[in-house]
Amino acid sequence: MLVLWDDTYFERLWCNMEMATFARYSESPKKMEFVPLWLAPWLLSAVLLDLLGVEFLRCMEADEATEIITQTGIKMGLAMLGDSREARLFLEGFLHSFPYFVCYLPMALPSMLSFKSKIQGHQLMLHQMASFDIKKAKCSVESDRPLVEEQVAMHFQPKLETDVIVAGGSELAPEAVESGALREEALDRFNSYVQGPLRSTLLDCIGEVHEVPFQLCSLCMLPMTTFNATAIIPSAWEGCGTLSTLGYASPWDWRLWMPSLVAWCLAQTLAYPVTFPILLRLLQQVESATENVCVQLLFGILCSCFVYAYTFFCSGIIFGCAMVLSQRQEHVMQLLHSANKAFRGIPLKRFRV
Repeated sequence: MLVLWDDTYFERLWCNMEMATFARYSESPKKMEFVPLWLAPWLLSAVLLDLLGVEFLRCMEADEATEIITQTGIKMGLAMLGDSREARLFLEGFLHSFPYFVCYLPMALPSMLSFKSKIQGHQLMLHQMASFDIKKAKCSVESDRPLVEEQVAMHFQPKLETDVIVAGGSELAPEAVESGALREEALDRFNSYVQGPLRSTLLDCIGEVHEVPFQLCSLCMLPMTTFNATAIIPSAWEGCGTLSTLGYASPWDWRLWMPSLVAWCLAQTLAYPVTFPILLRLLQQVESATENVCVQLLFGILCSCFVYAYTFFCSGIIFGCAMVLSQRQEHVMQLLHSANKAFRGIPLKRFRV
């Protein structure tokens, strides 16, 4: 059963009866799948913001001043780390990734607003399930309420072992005497079902407020993923004057494209996807720390900027280390083994921070 959840779903009595009927005849609560209506707008906005960030990045990369600044940063780094081949390779990989986080800073405010909307919708859904009570559900025609509640109670009534009272008996059957109590007990059982097993199934599916499935994280970062994929192919390095400085005779040298490929895989699985759970966690902490809207807005923007900087910093470290390790043949297999372990250890269900 597919449930398209909105903020009024659990308030509609007839919707609750549908859930009760399906729960009665289904094998497990896992057969019921919840898809919140806030998910699609949030997902589309996240993809759009990432696409805008990539467009800014392309403009920045095409500017000659960017390369001049990068080379200046490499010279300053070599002055501090020592003018060695390993240091130059690391700085080339790091500084051709980390500084581009500034392209995402214009998206800090819209990202924060989008994530705040997601947090509010997610919290409301979990709160409604935790405090669910079918008695509080609304019904447009109140005369239907007894019939609907009776139907729900019938699906969740406990199994009783009672003696049959023959005709002419002086006492009423226990079912008739306790029918009201049994009905209330059955409705309470349905409440417990929604608050317990059904809510647990929902948490397994979409997680807590600060958790995001890995598939959604990867989908939101799809523009960045495809852009980086086109940037690491050897043909993208044709005519690059930096290759001779780094000691590569050709962009097809395996010592260049192999570490770039491994670093790309690691960055797309370990660096970029964690942007969303980290930002959700930080924004949730900000909301719990203060109720002042202006303060929440200010710290929310700062958190967004920090998360983007952190993501590109991790990506730069990955690319820099991969470039250095690839120059030592004894570390190549270690690099590939680390990438293989990273892929196998990915929590495909969701990212938790």
